[in-house]
Amino acid sequence: MENHAIRIESVRENPEKWQAFSDYIASKWTDEEGKRLYEDCISHAVNASFCLPEWFVAFEGDVPVGCAGIITNDFISRMDLMPWLCALYVNEDKRKRGIAGKLIEKVREYAKANGFLRIYLATDHTSFYERYGGKYIGEGVHPWKETSRIYMMETDQ
Repeated sequence: MENHAIRIESVRENPEKWQAFSDYIASKWTDEEGKRLYEDCISHAVNASFCLPEWFVAFEGDVPVGCAGIITNDFISRMDLMPWLCALYVNEDKRKRGIAGKLIEKVREYAKANGFLRIYLATDHTSFYERYGGKYIGEGVHPWKETSRIYMMETDQ
């Protein structure tokens, strides 16, 4: 495949693509049974009256190569924090090309444009998000009783 520039699209700006966005994002984060969660969330994001949730897919040409979302809570106990970067994923064969950074920046820009000073994320990674300005702020508990590290990122970077 020839090398195309990376283009990031949002579901709100491309409502006709909500199903394709949902199929791609769900394929990276869940099995067939869990697919309904993404379909329900993404289909309703298109016309939501509040700015959250919003979903992004990165494309190289017409091929999806990564995704991310921004949501009110990422199934974690710190419901006092908002919004949350979620579902960040880059296809394995496209990693180490800066696509994750572009998706993070798109989420930051969206958050800032909607009045948020910071974004949060829950992860098991211990050094990935620091390179994008993430600061570890503590642990959070998921409904399934596991914990995740919580990072904060300023939107004005």
